[in-house]
Amino acid sequence: EPEASLHGALIPALASLIDRARDDSQVIVVSHNRALVASLLGIDADLVELHKDLGETMVTASDLPPWTWPKR
Repeated sequence: EPEASLHGALIPALASLIDRARDDSQVIVVSHNRALVASLLGIDADLVELHKDLGETMVTASDLPPWTWPKR
């Protein structure tokens, strides 16, 4: 949660920094802040919503992200 101690007015600037960082790498952001999520969606980020069901974290959407785990 990168926005945990930021003033709300700085959320769009944080989204912009995250956008620039993803030019060179994959960035995964976990957040409860709706303004940050909205800002990231505004720059074409992918959203994966999670929820808890009896203590188990589950993906909310019916379409799972295309995660591919390498073999060991």
